[in-house]
Amino acid sequence: MDCMDCHNRATHIFSSPDALIDEAMVQGRIDKTLPFIKREGLSALNPPAANLEQAGARIDKIRDFYRSSYPKVYQEKGTAIDKAIAELKDIARLTTFPDMRVTWKSYFDNAGHTESPGCFRCHGKLVAKAGGEKGKTIVAECNSCHYLQLPQVSKGAG
Repeated sequence: MDCMDCHNRATHIFSSPDALIDEAMVQGRIDKTLPFIKREGLSALNPPAANLEQAGARIDKIRDFYRSSYPKVYQEKGTAIDKAIAELKDIARLTTFPDMRVTWKSYFDNAGHTESPGCFRCHGKLVAKAGGEKGKTIVAECNSCHYLQLPQVSKGAG
């Protein structure tokens, strides 16, 4: 067994609405200054809808949320709300597959530990059965995979 047994993602990656909304907010496709936009988007997308029409109907209700709960935001940022709704509908297309009977929860990306136990499924539990490491547990320390790189300090000729 080697790293590729767990870390190879040769198939389609099914990202979660949580990760896709974060990405859209970071890239400016969803205005992160809209109050509770992530919460409302996640509520519309999770649990997965039975079909895209249902997902779209849930997402459209976000407009009503702003109209009733944040009328000033609704008036001032109507275009941003419409843009967020359009982006959330795109995210629904990436997370709603009723005909295939799969969701982002069907095939976890075990290369990390944000949506699943990830590395901790095995690290800290498996024991080497042969070789120089026989009987030792695979370490579960963060720095086994994550490296903290400190910036290089240049010493000026001074």
